[in-house]
Amino acid sequence: MIERSPTLASLVELGFRREAGNPAETVGYEFENFHLSASSVWWWTGRMVMLSGWGSTRRTFSVMDGSKTIPNDLGDICGAAAWVSFMLQNWRKDLGALPDWFVEGERHWDLVPPARAQLAYRERQRAYEASPKCMIDRDYARPLRRNLTEEISRLEEGEGVDMIFSFDGRVLTIDSGRYEHEVLARGDPWPTSYRTRVTPDSKLPPRFERAWVEVCAFEGHLCWNGLPFGAEMKAEEGYIPDEPTHALPDPDLYIR
Repeated sequence: MIERSPTLASLVELGFRREAGNPAETVGYEFENFHLSASSVWWWTGRMVMLSGWGSTRRTFSVMDGSKTIPNDLGDICGAAAWVSFMLQNWRKDLGALPDWFVEGERHWDLVPPARAQLAYRERQRAYEASPKCMIDRDYARPLRRNLTEEISRLEEGEGVDMIFSFDGRVLTIDSGRYEHEVLARGDPWPTSYRTRVTPDSKLPPRFERAWVEVCAFEGHLCWNGLPFGAEMKAEEGYIPDEPTHALPDPDLYIR
């Protein structure tokens, strides 16, 4: 009986109907081009509501195989509508005309933890795409890594050195006050320089698997292929690196 499933009871309030002849506790909804069933079943995490369905138009045939589940305790119709609309997002174009409860549910995806996680992931991706970054040819990055590792190895236990990273759209400069490392790179000029504190525990990637190595100022750190390097970075306003101390080769020679 659907009374044992607050979610099914909420779906009935939204317009779902009991499906006769089904051994499971099941309700269904007829979209314009899609039939959706919701069944209260025992899952490995406990009792859940499994969604399944199928639909067809003159051009397409779509199936929802029952791998989508939603909580069994959704006693609020707004939350139930939000969960169903979120789980059907990949089938949305196959449903036909959308009922009001479905559209309203899409406005409340903040009630759905997986939707919040998806939104946070997309926001993080947008922040990453907008972050200052440059790409170094692996053949250039390897000697740079060797030189930086050698400099770090000279630090005593408990000692640290500030390194300032700057990129003008052509040359990545890393200034430690003791040495200035320069390497050709590709990307948009950075809006400012960044300072990070490097200690004997600071690590660079042990190997570069891809042809291009990324240095990125993201989420408070200077990252090499996603690996944070040094302590939390700080913007170094007004820092202008010296002109390159030697001729640098043309990066077009290294396009892969």
